[in-house]
Amino acid sequence: MDAAVWTAIGLLAATSLGTLFYLGARIDGQAARTDALAGRMDARLDALVALMESRFDRMEGKFDRIDERFAMIDKRFANIVERFASVDERFASIDGRFASIDGGFAHVDERFDRVDDRLGVVQSQLEAHIGRHAS
Repeated sequence: MDAAVWTAIGLLAATSLGTLFYLGARIDGQAARTDALAGRMDARLDALVALMESRFDRMEGKFDRIDERFAMIDKRFANIVERFASVDERFASIDGRFASIDGGFAHVDERFDRVDDRLGVVQSQLEAHIGRHAS
């Protein structure tokens, strides 16, 4: 009976060891496949990162060109503002000239009024003279 027990224990130990070796080989195979998949995923992600970096670099270049264009537009607006300031100065000068012309016209109006008054006096004197001789 001892021999039968030891035989059963040996068979059980051999079966357990075989099962462990079999499962270990299966686990190692699965780990190898997982490692291969992880390697492929790493390569794909690295390629995707490189592609995205190149596209980001292109976009940065485009943004740099846009910034340059905005800087040019800012310079143009600054020039336009300077021109408007110059035009404002010219209008102020013209307004001053018109004010002096208005003063001149006021003076001419006064002279015309005086001439008109004198002509009115001359006309009344002529009418009086004609009236004296016509009667």
